[in-house]
Amino acid sequence: MELQLSAGATDAAAPEPVLPALPKRSRRYRPAGGRRLNSQVRHACTVSVERGWPAWATEVVVVVDPDPGWVGQARVLERRLRALLHPLLLEGIHHVGSTAVPGLPAKPIIDLMAGVRSLDDAAAIAEILTPDGWHFVLPELDGRSWRRFLVLVHDESRVAHLHLMEPATPRWREQLAFRDALRGDSALAANYGELKRDLALRFRDDREAYGYAKEAFVRGVLGTVGES
Repeated sequence: MELQLSAGATDAAAPEPVLPALPKRSRRYRPAGGRRLNSQVRHACTVSVERGWPAWATEVVVVVDPDPGWVGQARVLERRLRALLHPLLLEGIHHVGSTAVPGLPAKPIIDLMAGVRSLDDAAAIAEILTPDGWHFVLPELDGRSWRRFLVLVHDESRVAHLHLMEPATPRWREQLAFRDALRGDSALAANYGELKRDLALRFRDDREAYGYAKEAFVRGVLGTVGES
């Protein structure tokens, strides 16, 4: 998979996709506050027996060598997202996760975190981003109450994640603290990289298990940061 982004790329909007009609039997998300998702976003959020899971939702875990180009790719995405979402953003957009740490092996997926006034704004944000290729993941499927989650897909593969979060929450601070701890300690980052490679082999076909298996390391780092 090759992500066609670079620091000098233009921020032109992607063409709006042509989507087939919604299947008759589906599970749909109505956000808190009563705002409905438009038909295009409902289609992107629909899980049904007829359609099944998209390829990007079940792709295997692959950790690759660090790529210096990840930083430039994140900047391009940040600029595009700021241009589209600025009226709805409370804080800036931050490059987080392993691709934000120089020299750290990672899944080749850019993680971005954006601060919003309320998670209820996710419906409006999803409507804006769907034509750009972002897919809104239903909260009941994501299973993480502190965020709303979107996935940018290119050639049926994930290329970026957008975590919508409220900046006043502990999880927001933890995301930044963990990233900064790895950036500031090369030995710690190396240990985390070794763990990630090992877990990617053990849980290649289970993204959830891969994520949960890292939690003890993450909590240990955050505990150390909190004591300093």
